[in-house]
Amino acid sequence: PDFAKEEEKKNKEAADKAQKALEERLKNELDLRKRNLAAAKAIALEEQNENIRKNQVIVDNDNTSFKDRLAAIENIAQARKNVAALELSEAVRAEQEVKNGRIVEIKKTQGEIEAATVSFNNKVAGINAETLKAQQQAQKQNAETLKAEREKQTADQLKAIDQQAQSEQDKLKATFNEKNIELNNDYQSGKISQEQYLKEKERLELEFQRKSLDNEITHQENLLKVSTLPDDQKAEALRKLSDLRLELNKLDLDNTKKTEAEKKAAILK
Repeated sequence: PDFAKEEEKKNKEAADKAQKALEERLKNELDLRKRNLAAAKAIALEEQNENIRKNQVIVDNDNTSFKDRLAAIENIAQARKNVAALELSEAVRAEQEVKNGRIVEIKKTQGEIEAATVSFNNKVAGINAETLKAQQQAQKQNAETLKAEREKQTADQLKAIDQQAQSEQDKLKATFNEKNIELNNDYQSGKISQEQYLKEKERLELEFQRKSLDNEITHQENLLKVSTLPDDQKAEALRKLSDLRLELNKLDLDNTKKTEAEKKAAILK
């Protein structure tokens, strides 16, 4: 009897030892699983966070195109949703523990799963709202950029047109001054009479006045060819053009009347 009890005791101790060794091995195995899961999650989170950081740099860069900025905003939103999905997956995952010599799963309750799902949906809704706001901001910024570019382009065109008109006017003035100096020299040297001098001087002034009006008319016409010319400047150019054409017509009409009068006077002599 004593021998049997001793044997039973040894067997129980051996069984307990084996059970303890098994549980220790299973605990180590379970711990390794958890660590691997944690490492995998950390890697996945870092990948998504790096994607967010990388695309945020694109969004914040003033030189980024509108198309690329929208794509980066969408990439950020998707990465944030991926993070939320990772968190949801972990929240609803069954827990594991060693019990009675084996690894058993302890599933989350329906209430816990529903709570995690509601939290996930709220995060996604928040991400969608923030993404829409970012997209609207990008659209506004793009509209302002395009407007500024159009305004600069218009300003550059108008400047070039103004410079062209001024250059032409400077040439007309220089030519007029040269001819006027030459005429004065001819008169002072006695090459032409006073009557010839006055007649030619009047002709030169009329020619300069007419060409100046023609140049300014062309100037206003060129301004009106600019498709992006603001409405107020367009109205001003149209008004000036109308006044200039009237002035030119009056100049030609007055000159025609004067010429006809001179012809009649010559005939009467």
